[in-house]
Amino acid sequence: MVDLKIANEFTYIYDENGKKTVVEPTRDLVIHHGKLQEATGVDEIAQRLRLRIAKQLGEWRYNQASGVPWADYEGTVGILGSRNGTQRARGLLETVVLATDGVKSVKTLQVRFDTVTRHFALQLEVETTYGSATILI
Repeated sequence: MVDLKIANEFTYIYDENGKKTVVEPTRDLVIHHGKLQEATGVDEIAQRLRLRIAKQLGEWRYNQASGVPWADYEGTVGILGSRNGTQRARGLLETVVLATDGVKSVKTLQVRFDTVTRHFALQLEVETTYGSATILI
C-alpha cells in the first residue's frame, strides 16, 4: 500500500538538485515536477492519523468501523454534544490512535473543547516506528 502525500500543512519538497519547494496546505494530493509524491516515515504515520481522526465513524463505505464517532451513529453516542465530551474524546481518540499502523505509543494527548466558540482542538504526540510525531488538529 502506498500513502500518497496530502498537503495538510505547509510541506517542503526537495528535488534531485536540493531545491526546496513549499506546498500550500490545500488538503489535496501533492504533485511535484509531474510526479505524485508519497508520504514516508513519520510524515506517513502523521498523515494516517490526521485522516483517521477526521473521518466520522461509518463514513467510509469500505470499512464502516473506521473513524471516530464525532456524531451519533447507529446507537453510538457521538463525542460532540455529549456531557463528558473531553474525557470521552480522549479515550476514544487514544483507541483510534493506538490501532493505527506504525504507532507504538501515545506520549501526550490533549483535547480541548471551547463551548462558546464551539471549537475543538487536539494535540497529539506519538512514538512511531520511525520516531516521534506531533500532530495538531
